[in-house]
Amino acid sequence: MTTPDTPTSPNAPATRETPVMIAIGGLSGSGKTTLAYILSRHLPNTVVLDSDVLRKRMHGHHPLAPLPDAVYHPTLTAQFIDYARRTAAQHMAEGKNVIVTGLFTDAQSRTGQKATAENAGGHFIGLYLDIPAAKLFKRVAGRRDNPSDARVDTLRKQIRANPSQPGADEGWHVLRADKGIDRTLQRALSVIRQQGATPRAVARPWKPF
Repeated sequence: MTTPDTPTSPNAPATRETPVMIAIGGLSGSGKTTLAYILSRHLPNTVVLDSDVLRKRMHGHHPLAPLPDAVYHPTLTAQFIDYARRTAAQHMAEGKNVIVTGLFTDAQSRTGQKATAENAGGHFIGLYLDIPAAKLFKRVAGRRDNPSDARVDTLRKQIRANPSQPGADEGWHVLRADKGIDRTLQRALSVIRQQGATPRAVARPWKPF
């Protein structure tokens, strides 16, 4: 981990001492959670902060127990975002890498997440999963025993809100994610290596809810 006397450029590559935040964004059904947990098996000293699980933890709910719709009110969502960012920063302050998931469908949320990593003295890598809408609806409709409360009508609302993909200047990388998890994983690992991090296989459970 870097010390207070060590200068850290926001665009500098990751080093062994610098904690890394990998943010995975995309619409519901894009495979964020699946990628996060599989990716964590290739990165030592890494904590997965899945937004659906973390939100339920904040409200004292089991990961698979649905939350009431009122919890997704914008005011409570803003409180959750603050809670999630503080949790990530705390892990990074302890020298851990973190993988966080979320929609990140607007520039403001992406910029804020990147700033969280940099303010914690860490290196940021953003991955945005792109997948055709038809496949998103199919995946969401077929979910079972999943921490996400997103339903088909939730996905429709997300699409109607005109989500934006990150531009090249935002520090994020758009990955096509409809060709299977193995190909998506390899694309993600390639980006991570390009950014200076060094993935290696580590023993880690599949979904440690």
